Amino acid sequence: MKNREIQEINKIQLIGEIIDIKDKYIIQVNEAIFEAKKAVSCLIKPEIGDKVLFFKDNESYILAILQRKGDIEIEEENLKITVKKLDLQTKDLNIASKNSEIVIENINLISSFVEIKTNVFKHLSNSIEKISKIFKQTNEIFISKSKKRDITTKTNKTTSKVDIKYSDNIVINAKKEIKLDADIVNVG
Repeated sequence: MKNREIQEINKIQLIGEIIDIKDKYIIQVNEAIFEAKKAVSCLIKPEIGDKVLFFKDNESYILAILQRKGDIEIEEENLKITVKKLDLQTKDLNIASKNSEIVIENINLISSFVEIKTNVFKHLSNSIEKISKIFKQTNEIFISKSKKRDITTKTNKTTSKVDIKYSDNIVINAKKEIKLDADIVNVG
């Protein structure tokens, strides 16, 4: 047998089970034990009990996780995914991060309920700020107790109904102008 043929025989793919994890993954094939690193292309983090496909050479690499009982975990130092379109469907989605940045040119958010818990909302777009100012003013008025009256307000192109409660004292502050437009305005 030629030297090159002997080298080629040593380079084989095997299927085995991970029995331990140390500096490398310990893989058992029948009675033989092998050590291997995880190949870059194998995104799933190998675990004890996984059935794996690995490449044996001077350095051995796990190429794929073939079978697992339990959850799948992807663990990489850095991972970048670039696709033309990504559809993600799941019953529950949890994202945890110390720091996050999301850049989206256009977004449509459709939800029956949104709850945001935060200490600070730092920078918002102009239209959101105007809506926030209206909410702040109406919330200050809602603190009072008494009878209700419906008032329709108009902000930009959006018309909404605001429920104002009367009290002994109501304070409305405006930086520029307060406009009342009605057939009849009763004051006092």
